[in-house]
Amino acid sequence: MFGSLTQLASRPFMVGFVLPVLIACVIGYYLFSDVEFVATLKPFVMQSESWDKLAYLAVTVWAIALFLSMTSNAQYRLLEGYSWPVNRFQHWKEKERRRYCEDEARVAAYKAKRKKATPEEVAGVDAGHTKSFAKLRQEFPRKDSALMPTRFGNQIRAFEYYSSTVYGADAVMLWFSLSAVLPKDYQEALNNARSNVDFLVNIIFLFVGLAILAAARIGDFIYLETTPIDGAFLLKHVWLFVGFVTLLVAARCAYLFSLSVLFPWGELVKGAFDNYLPALAKQWGYDVPKTWAERKTFWTQVSQQLTYHEPLKPENWLPKPFREHPRSFRIRT
Repeated sequence: MFGSLTQLASRPFMVGFVLPVLIACVIGYYLFSDVEFVATLKPFVMQSESWDKLAYLAVTVWAIALFLSMTSNAQYRLLEGYSWPVNRFQHWKEKERRRYCEDEARVAAYKAKRKKATPEEVAGVDAGHTKSFAKLRQEFPRKDSALMPTRFGNQIRAFEYYSSTVYGADAVMLWFSLSAVLPKDYQEALNNARSNVDFLVNIIFLFVGLAILAAARIGDFIYLETTPIDGAFLLKHVWLFVGFVTLLVAARCAYLFSLSVLFPWGELVKGAFDNYLPALAKQWGYDVPKTWAERKTFWTQVSQQLTYHEPLKPENWLPKPFREHPRSFRIRT
C-alpha cells in the first residue's frame, strides 16, 4: 500500500527485495557452511568455470525476492499489529497507549506552561511545544481508539489517518485511484522512499528466519551430541551461538531504524493527498468544493462509495454549468 506496482528490474525491487535476499544468502552460506547442501554450493562460487551454474543461484535469489514482494502486505500487517500473534499481545498495546498518553500530557504541559511563562521564556516554551506536538502527530494517529500494538503500526496509522482527518478522504480506499493522477517523478520518489522501508522489513524477517534456523541447528547438535555439553562443545559450535544472537540483535536494530525511515515515506504519502486530490476530482469530472466543510463531505462520500458501494450523487457535486445546463455539458473522461 502507498506505492505503485513494483517493476521487477526497478530500483525499488532491487533495493527493497533483491538486496536483502543477497545479504541473507551470504550470511546463511557462512553460518551453515557445515551443512552438506550448503557445502555443495562452494564449487559454484569459488571456481571460475562454474559461473554458468551461478545462473541457477541468481534465479533462486530472484524467486525468493519475488516471493517476499508477494507477501509484503502480510509482513507489514504483522509488524503493524493486525495479524496473529502480535495482535494478541495486549500488553504491547497498553504500552503504546501509555506512550501516547505521556506525549499528550507533555504537549498539554507546554500549553499550560506558556500561559504562565514570562516574555523571555515564551520562545523556549513554544519550541518545546512545537517539537512535542510534531512528535505526537508523527508517531500516533489522532485518536487513541486507533492505536496499534507496535510503534511501527502507529507511525503508519499516523500518516494513514491524515487524509481522513484533514480532507475526509479514506487513504486506503482512495490510494489506487489517486495513484492514477500522480506524476511519474512523484511516483518514483514515493516508490524509492517505500523501498527503503521494504529493505528493512525484509531484513527483519530474513534475519529472524536465519536465527530460527541457527537455533534449530544448535538444538540438533545438542540432541545428537554423545559427549557432555561443556566448554569444548560451546567452543566447537561458537559460530552458531554468536550468529544466533547477532541475527536477533541486527533484526531489532533494523526494526528501530525502520521507524525513522518511515517518516519520509509518510510525508510523501501526505503530500500526495495535499497536492493531487483536486486533480483526482477533476479526473472524475467534479469541481473541488469551495469550503472546507463541503470538501470534507465530498471526499467522505467518495470514500463511502469505494468502501460500501454506495453511489455518489453526481447532481450534488458536478460543476455549476452542468447543473444549470445539463444537456450542453459533457463530463470529462
